Amino acid sequence: MNRLPDDLRLRLGSLRICRANGISPRVLVPESALPWFENIDARDGAIDRDVDDLRDQVVSFARRQIGIEYHARATIQSAPHAFSCSTLVKYAFAWIGIHMPRYAVDQTYHGAIVETVDWNPGTLAFWKGEFPIRDEDRAVGHVGIVCGERRIIHAGSGDGSVHEFTPLRPESASFVDPFPTEPHALVLPPTEVRGLETALDIVRWLQR
Repeated sequence: MNRLPDDLRLRLGSLRICRANGISPRVLVPESALPWFENIDARDGAIDRDVDDLRDQVVSFARRQIGIEYHARATIQSAPHAFSCSTLVKYAFAWIGIHMPRYAVDQTYHGAIVETVDWNPGTLAFWKGEFPIRDEDRAVGHVGIVCGERRIIHAGSGDGSVHEFTPLRPESASFVDPFPTEPHALVLPPTEVRGLETALDIVRWLQR
C-alpha cells in the first residue's frame, strides 16, 4: 500500500471510533480512504458501504429509544437506560459512526450551520437556555433531532422520557447539519481488539 497522504492521515486521525452500550465499535470514513481498510475482512472486521440513508438511520435509531427515561445528568454510559438531551444525540450518531461531543453547546460546532428552519431528517435543533456549560457567544439549553416535517425527537424533562413533539415556535431554534457531504462508508473493527481510538489507529493496526 502506498504512503498515506498527509491530509488523509490527519483526517483519519480526527475521526474517533464510536463505542456505546449495545453498539459495536464503528467509525464513518471518507470513501476515498477505503483502500487503506481493504484487508479488514481478513482480520474479522467489516466495511459497510450501504450508508446512503444515514439521516433515516439516525432517526430510526433514535425512535427506538422512545419511552426511555430522561435524566439531566445521564452520560453515554447510562445509555440505553437513561438519556439527557445531548446523550441521546451522541448515542444516535454513534450508531452511524459519527462521534459527537457530550454537551449540546459543543455539538453546535459539529456540522454546518443552517440559516433557516430545516426539517431535513437528522438535522440538529438547538434552543437557548441557562445551562451553565456554555461559550461566550452561545448559551445552549437543549437539543433535539429533526424527524421530518415539523417533528423533533428529544429527551426532555416535560415528558420525562424520550419522545417526539411538534415545536410551537421552530423559528426560535437554531439548526446544524452534522452530516458529511461527500460519500462515506462505515468501518467496523473487531470488538475484541483493544487500544484503537481513531480511524487512523485501525489503518496502522491493519499494517501490522
